[in-house]
Amino acid sequence: MDVKKRIELITTKTNEITCQFIFNNKRILLHSLYNPQKEAQEFVRSHIEQIRSKKKIIVYGLGCGYHISEIIEATRDTKQEIEVWDFNVELYNFVKNEKQIVNLLNNDRITLYVDDNQQRIMSQWKRFDDQRDYLIIHPASLRIIPESLSAFKNILETFKVNVNSMLMHQERLNEHFDINIKKAKIDRSGLLNNLLESAPMILVAAGPSLQKSIEMLRKYQDKVFIGCVGTALKPLLSNNIMPDFFMLTDPLDSLSNQFSTVDFEKQKMIPLFYLGTVSPMVISMYAGMKIMLLQEGMKEAEELAENCSAALIKTGGSVATTLLDCLIHLGAKQLCFVGQDLAYSNKQTHTVGTANYTTISDNCFQTLIELDDYFLDGKVYAPRNLYIYKMWIENYIREHSDIQFFNATQGGAHIQGCEHIGFEDFVKKINSKDDVKKYKEEFKRTVESIAECHNG
Repeated sequence: MDVKKRIELITTKTNEITCQFIFNNKRILLHSLYNPQKEAQEFVRSHIEQIRSKKKIIVYGLGCGYHISEIIEATRDTKQEIEVWDFNVELYNFVKNEKQIVNLLNNDRITLYVDDNQQRIMSQWKRFDDQRDYLIIHPASLRIIPESLSAFKNILETFKVNVNSMLMHQERLNEHFDINIKKAKIDRSGLLNNLLESAPMILVAAGPSLQKSIEMLRKYQDKVFIGCVGTALKPLLSNNIMPDFFMLTDPLDSLSNQFSTVDFEKQKMIPLFYLGTVSPMVISMYAGMKIMLLQEGMKEAEELAENCSAALIKTGGSVATTLLDCLIHLGAKQLCFVGQDLAYSNKQTHTVGTANYTTISDNCFQTLIELDDYFLDGKVYAPRNLYIYKMWIENYIREHSDIQFFNATQGGAHIQGCEHIGFEDFVKKINSKDDVKKYKEEFKRTVESIAECHNG
């Protein structure tokens, strides 16, 4: 072994073993020197609600196994499969014969994946689905990922920061819901369910390729029902396109930027659909009609939906995936994506003219996932979250085989299950025999009746 790098076992104050990794005279302890079991209990406690709510648990970092034992104990009744990943092969070979590791890996709920090949690791990473799986990262194990896997280490570090932020803000999300529910207008009678069953629908996202469809959207806006994400609202309005409603899902106060420059008269013409976890301050700032949706995965919302006829909306982790499920609940049978790149097309994150627009530097691409492009004749690159949303959407499409899905983004990633088609061709192909104007007016009347009802 390299004299600058070595691994040692140490007996703790509680007569358990811990492991230290010494690299260039720096010592990294994988567990507490005093009470590794108690440390593991505290670590797992902060994740317990999320751990118990998922179908499978993925743990990055084997270490000496204390945190994994605690996860097994915490899920003794729910009995989820637990998949352990570790990419420090040297450490694994050092501890694999220790009694507590042997006992742990003999547990039939545990599957161990140890590898240090970057290509195989990225294939493994692509299997992760944050709607079905919960990834819990052991911080000390993250620190000893080999230097050859620095790009993947950066991905995991970013993921860990995002998860920690989510856990830290869970209390705030609950607080938002508790405040919003007091004044919220909710479709308790199910008036919106399948209201627009024959209306062809457009889901407008704010991907870099949105500009390619703007002219056609403006030309044919009266022939389709349009729901858009909040980020796309300004680009649409600035091109004289009036969406039938828009959606907000994030809890940040800064979300008001998505409509703050839209004049009040236009706001009054466009309903806002939002999740109960959106900032109450943002909701109070919007001048138009506002309908709160009940989201799957939030206990209070699920209980309320169970007690009334309101739809329970799948969120999928993003505003666009939430909007997709909302449109299906409205009755979509023919749905077309526009601006749904799901990738950094042309090294851009969003369409030009949005507050979120950013360009991506070349050195960032090594951390991105390569995907087939829209036309299936090249590649595009996406961060992990967009890749996960793509997988979610494709799975959603497979589960809704009675619905026709089209993709007129003309850029970004290829979405399996969609017919990829130009926007004008989609308009020519739709089966709507009725005047879409009739559906738009019916939708507006229904939203007004819900908004006028004191049902919060």
